[in-house]
This record gives sequence, C-alpha cells and structure tokens, in this order.
Amino acid sequence: MALSRLTLSLAAAAVLAAPAYAKDVKNVGISVGLLGNPFFVATIKGIEAKAKEVTPTARITSVSADYDLNKQFTQIDNFIAAVTTPANQPAYVHCAAGGRAASLWMVKRVLADGWDEQRALTEANALGLNDRFRPFALNYIHSHGK
Repeated sequence: MALSRLTLSLAAAAVLAAPAYAKDVKNVGISVGLLGNPFFVATIKGIEAKAKEVTPTARITSVSADYDLNKQFTQIDNFIAAVTTPANQPAYVHCAAGGRAASLWMVKRVLADGWDEQRALTEANALGLNDRFRPFALNYIHSHGK
C-alpha cells in the first residue's frame, strides 16, 4: 500500500493558510509518490511558493519514496525523528483527507511517545484514520516496535 502520496505536507494548507501559525514555520517537509510526476512537481512548487511568501526563511525539503516500501519506511523513521526534535516544534502535519497524517501520527504516538496502541488508534480515528491507512499503520507499528 503506497503511503507516500503527499504523506507529509508540513504546513502546506493547515499552517500556511493560517497566519497565526505561519510565523512558527521553520521547516516544511513534503513527501510525494514520485518526484518526476508533473502533478507532484506542481504541488511541490505551489507549497514552496506559499511557504516562502509567508515565511521567507523557511527551509523546504521535498522527498519521494518512488512507491518503494523500504523507502517509505525510512521516510516514516525520518518523520518521527523530525517531529520529535525540540527545534522543530511546533510540528504541523497535513493531509487533505486526514488519513495519511493520522496514520503517521499514530505511529509516532506508539513508537516515539510510548502510547499504547488502543489509545493511539482512538486518537488517530478521531483525526481521520481510515480503512486504507489503518492496516499500514498497524503493520508498521508491529514490525518496527520496540
């Protein structure tokens, strides 16, 4: 199951559209399915332009997993490291429908914050976790758990 279609758009819409939050944005991470896809290229350019408009000093990082599961796993590990780094606080995670962001947040809650799976699942469901991403999040937690 491909998790990387706009998995992370840190600050893309939720943050950059809200000036009160935008001042806090230092880094914007964008993960897309394939960096060579014209749709994703246009999406990245739009996010970069808006980020620079709101916060000219924001650092933009765009990555792709190339629809490769092992690369996606590495990106999830990198995501957890990024959002748990104090210098990156606050961290905002956005996904158009919420499922991708909720699944990543659930993984972070269990593996980094030490939450039990049920508590994290309850929160993720409230954030928009859906049947498409729930199995991926649970499998990731079970295969990468401590």
